[in-house]
Amino acid sequence: MIKVDFVSKKARETGPTTHPVVVEGLIRAISKVNEDIVVAEGDANMTSADKAVTETGIVDLCERYGIRFVNLKKQKEKLVVRPGRPRCYRALSFLKLLLIASW
Repeated sequence: MIKVDFVSKKARETGPTTHPVVVEGLIRAISKVNEDIVVAEGDANMTSADKAVTETGIVDLCERYGIRFVNLKKQKEKLVVRPGRPRCYRALSFLKLLLIASW
């Protein structure tokens, strides 16, 4: 999984938004060892991930390389992890997509 950042609508050259050149470099490097790649981001307070992926041109990269984009806020399938001897949390809930991603 390649987790991008669409923090604001500022130009990607200013830093807070992931530049498509970086994403393409990661796609090329990762695809040499794993072809099951997903680009992901969730909606922020002021930014729609679905709009931002188009505005930044990252959706074009996804289409070119046959990779899907996932809006993390829209993912409903979760896995619950229960620690054997909890000290703080009895259970933690994670998006299934994050737990099954290859590391």
